Amino acid sequence: MLELIKRSNRKKKVTAKDIQENITRIKENTEWVNSEINKTIKQMSEVDRDTNEGLMKYNRLKVHLAELQQTYDTLQNQWKAQLDVLKKYKDSKFYIPPKDLLTIASVGGLAFFGISLDHENPKAMKLAQFVMKLFPVKF
Repeated sequence: MLELIKRSNRKKKVTAKDIQENITRIKENTEWVNSEINKTIKQMSEVDRDTNEGLMKYNRLKVHLAELQQTYDTLQNQWKAQLDVLKKYKDSKFYIPPKDLLTIASVGGLAFFGISLDHENPKAMKLAQFVMKLFPVKF
């Protein structure tokens, strides 16, 4: 018994695949609820509201439709929340956002190139001459 409690206390690492599966399940449930809403609306249109029994059935269907719409709204909110979680999960894999990392790398490369030109590094000078030939810049 104690062993089962220890196993249940273990934390499970959530992956992007788990979140995507959850989003898929929520989407399937949303589609099912949407089809139930359409069936209920169709039944409501077929009910004869002139009779007492028909009016009672119409009211029950109306309450059922309100519950289904509330469930649909809840599922939509969960779906949006799970999409936000998935986006945050994917973004959290990078400690530095890729856009910032590219900016840092390019500025660093230019700084390194400029410093090596300042020290008259022969390889950097040859590279600079090659780049200047590609992009004709006149001073």
